[in-house]
Amino acid sequence: MSGFLRVSGLRAKFSLTVLAVVLYRLGQNLPSPGVDVRALRAAAGAAVRDDRFYGLIDMLSGGGLLRLSVLGLGVFPYVAASVVVQLLVVTVRG
Repeated sequence: MSGFLRVSGLRAKFSLTVLAVVLYRLGQNLPSPGVDVRALRAAAGAAVRDDRFYGLIDMLSGGGLLRLSVLGLGVFPYVAASVVVQLLVVTVRG
């Protein structure tokens, strides 16, 4: 492992990758401002136990969407909406 850290280009790419992963995981676990975390945790736990669809959403979003995390509310809905709009454009034009 210490061999590739001696190469400056690989060291820079590795450190950038580690920084990106750390920032993503921090944003995935940081709740949005104004959210009651205890009440949300209880409601999300009940939803996952009672409905498999919520469990699937929780698994696909890494748990961020049901925790109302900063990235779960900022990035995930944007990507989903972008995919839906692209599919609708193909459907309407076709």
